[in-house]
Amino acid sequence: MLTLKSKNSPNLKIDIGALVTDQISAANIPSPELDNISQTVHLENLVLADSPDCQEPITILIGADNYYDVVTGKVKHLSKKLVAVETIIGWRLQGRNGENQT
Repeated sequence: MLTLKSKNSPNLKIDIGALVTDQISAANIPSPELDNISQTVHLENLVLADSPDCQEPITILIGADNYYDVVTGKVKHLSKKLVAVETIIGWRLQGRNGENQT
């Protein structure tokens, strides 16, 4: 069992089942380039779940069976292809920041 807790609201937490593995993916998944949207994130007062400077590898992969227990339902459209989704651990950026980003 793994407990995910909010950095900002300690009472917000969820226990999920977890599998431990040495590697989540063999793919090198780069962090998104945030230069173009950092001003938007700041203007929207979004507290991101991960620091934009974070270069750490992905260590937790939340499955679809737990996704809706983690998200709050709040979504902000930052651009045509990029949205911020609020989770109990902070805002997550999903989508594309540019033509070649995922």
